[in-house]
Amino acid sequence: GWQGNGHVCEDINECEINNGGCSVAPLVECVNTPGSSHCQPCPPGYQGDGRVCTLIDICSVGNGGCHP
Repeated sequence: GWQGNGHVCEDINECEINNGGCSVAPLVECVNTPGSSHCQPCPPGYQGDGRVCTLIDICSVGNGGCHP
């Protein structure tokens, strides 16, 4: 978002408050952009949109690569 007096506006760094709404467990990087922000992808072993990341059960897909 933006803040200012209508003539001079400054970008608000949404990432400074609560990691910008991005996941904190696991930690996902919040990236501030002019007027907005976005979350980086969930780390390996997790799935989701960066705001919510859930642990992937690797055994549920192709038996986790293990021999049956």
